[in-house]
Amino acid sequence: SNARDRALGAYRRFVDEFPRPVEAALEARFKIAEIHKAASDLPLYHGELAEIVRIDAGAGPERTLRTRTLAGRSALVLAQQLYQEFLLVKLRQPFEASLEEKKKRMDAVIDAMDGLVAYEIADVTAAATYYMAETYFDFSRSLTESERPTDLDAADLEEYEKGLQEEAHPFEEKAVGLHEKNLEMMHAGVLNTWTEQSLGK
Repeated sequence: SNARDRALGAYRRFVDEFPRPVEAALEARFKIAEIHKAASDLPLYHGELAEIVRIDAGAGPERTLRTRTLAGRSALVLAQQLYQEFLLVKLRQPFEASLEEKKKRMDAVIDAMDGLVAYEIADVTAAATYYMAETYFDFSRSLTESERPTDLDAADLEEYEKGLQEEAHPFEEKAVGLHEKNLEMMHAGVLNTWTEQSLGK
């Protein structure tokens, strides 16, 4: 729409002309990102969020609680994207190939979520903890629900399934431990969507 284009143009000119102070520039970039999100333009939305994360990371002494908050929330959206891509991978035969792909994506999600904790923003930390727990849960569930080989007799299949349960269990334990961390945050007075969702688990 014309109004949207005008707003976008105004914010663009502002960030081009006034890259400093960083806080004001990031506020404007966050508004640009929200406009792209409202227009369902995900590549531009994610691109702007990545720029916010990059600028905050390099802001040095100009980093503030507000720039960390904007960057942390932006980084969370980007990490959620990795989580969605991870969920799409199903464990099918040939098992080794799909397992390798699922593991690679799991590691990427855990790294991204773990990195969010450094922003020290309570709701971002709670969200990251929730998603790490859900990532481990999904991996555990994916193992137990994975497509079985078709060439095993009953005894071998039973052995195979026992092996899968044993593989899956430590990931389920990790998930429970992470949800419990969120409950500890809740007891410490951090009440938000993420700590409540962990309570629901």
